Amino acid sequence: MKYYHFESAIAAEKTQFVLREESPSFCGTPPSSTPYIEPAFEKVIWETEHPTIILVSAVGAAGKTALAQQLSRDTGLPLLDLAKHRHVGDKSLTGQLTEAFQVADLSAVFGSIATGAYGVIIDGVDEGRSKTKSFLSMGTVIT
Repeated sequence: MKYYHFESAIAAEKTQFVLREESPSFCGTPPSSTPYIEPAFEKVIWETEHPTIILVSAVGAAGKTALAQQLSRDTGLPLLDLAKHRHVGDKSLTGQLTEAFQVADLSAVFGSIATGAYGVIIDGVDEGRSKTKSFLSMGTVIT
């Protein structure tokens, strides 16, 4: 699978919202002056053409952060960087969204996330796990 197809699946039918306030860990990604070298993807399990959640897994230093930043640039979706976030319990995603968007847009933002018409790119899940309490690091999945 080529990057273009991957990016198209993420961006398809997404509503655009303007961030009112950015933080170091939740923001849009500015343009880059360096060229982006597109990775090759392997589509492991993808039952629908426009999935609600896509997990990118790769070894360390494979370019997952560069991919997240490029996707944010290309799709206009905000990037939540858990590596830059103080600690995961500091502000939930709901708190981040509430601070980042206009009050008038919040209902539409939350509704669009619930239906898959809007998205957030989350980077640094491995770093985020290291900032949680130990019971989360032992393999407990909370949904």
